[in-house]
Amino acid sequence: MKKLTVLAAFLFFPLLVNAWVLPDGGLDGEDFDSKSLKGKAFVLFYVSPKHKELNMEASEELKAQKFEGDVFGSVAIIDLKSSWIPNGLIMRAVKAKQEKYPRTTYLKDRKRHMHKILDFEPTGNEIFAFDQDGKEIFRHLGKAEPEKVKELIKVMKASVRAAKRD
Repeated sequence: MKKLTVLAAFLFFPLLVNAWVLPDGGLDGEDFDSKSLKGKAFVLFYVSPKHKELNMEASEELKAQKFEGDVFGSVAIIDLKSSWIPNGLIMRAVKAKQEKYPRTTYLKDRKRHMHKILDFEPTGNEIFAFDQDGKEIFRHLGKAEPEKVKELIKVMKASVRAAKRD
């Protein structure tokens, strides 16, 4: 049954990317609708507050690429369920991150909604990348070593070029 679920998620994920909603996910408490990502290559970080620095190298490398905002998006989803830290303190830290990475959309996941959609077990800091059609093109669970960061940058460059052509 699990294989069938994984297969269904893989086959239909492009449809889900254009349709998933994260209830109360925005920093303002509003629902986040993934339609804002349509037509963009994007990276999604799924982060536990206690492991927030684990993939900073990947974040910094993506920032250094200066991808154009009309073809590239960056989303960080904070796994609030994984931490004992009060949500108010976490949100204060997230707002500070928003200042450092203003082009990243920060979202809250109170019930691990996204790990169900993406079918993974959270390890603390996950990286997913999607092309402009919503197809997953990169997945790494846990700390991304330098060779994985290079792979991420390579697939994102190719996907951004493709998004520019479309």
